[in-house]
Amino acid sequence: MNVIQYTHNHYINIAEELARKMTESRKSFWEIVHREFSRKNISKPELRQVVYIGLKHIGYCWKKLLPYFNIQESDYKKFMNFLNKQGITLSCFK
Repeated sequence: MNVIQYTHNHYINIAEELARKMTESRKSFWEIVHREFSRKNISKPELRQVVYIGLKHIGYCWKKLLPYFNIQESDYKKFMNFLNKQGITLSCFK
């Protein structure tokens, strides 16, 4: 049985590509990242890395992450609930 071992760099590369797609296409987190995660095309570590890239870029503030990820202000609670369900909190990045 072959088991694929992914390195930390693999997660970073995938996450950087997803972050780039969001910023260049102006599509939202829901359209790019959430869709891929829901389809199981990206893993939880890759999801966490996308969030880390965004937080690092904007200064570790959830509210400031919304426009960076093209998320409507009205979706703030939905976004936070999704992240919490996945175990992604600020403490993950400190």
